Amino acid sequence: MDINKIVLVITCAFSGISVIVSFLSLSNTRKIANKNGYINTVTASRERWASSLQSNGSSYLAIVDSIFLQRENRIQKYEELLKYQYAMAISLHDYDDDKELKSKMKEIQNHIYKFVASKNSDSLENEIAEVQKLKDEIYLLINRKHQEEWKKQKYEVALEE
Repeated sequence: MDINKIVLVITCAFSGISVIVSFLSLSNTRKIANKNGYINTVTASRERWASSLQSNGSSYLAIVDSIFLQRENRIQKYEELLKYQYAMAISLHDYDDDKELKSKMKEIQNHIYKFVASKNSDSLENEIAEVQKLKDEIYLLINRKHQEEWKKQKYEVALEE
């Protein structure tokens, strides 16, 4: 066998190995890209959800305070409160802390309804104190949910690397 045939056989063998390695690399890169695309989609969706919950929650809590501070427009404020309450409730799931959050918002709704519907709203100090307590608990629940979500997002980003 002459040297040219040996070089040709070796070149063909290495070219074949190169094609196989390239194919495997391309296949692996494609799997990684699909996985990263999925993770990025989920992470972006969760980020929007957390941001929406935080935004609606802060508006909700601000409106709760404003109902007690303003004498006029309480019915409109109550309607606005319901809008944010429902926006938050719809975005929550059936986890225990979500159920607790929904329950506390419902309690606030009941107390504020009594306050808004009452002719003598100055005499409802117990209602106001109870709403303040519930509002603080809601704030802590929303804050905890946001922190947990942030931990999950950091974990997902770590998986990508």
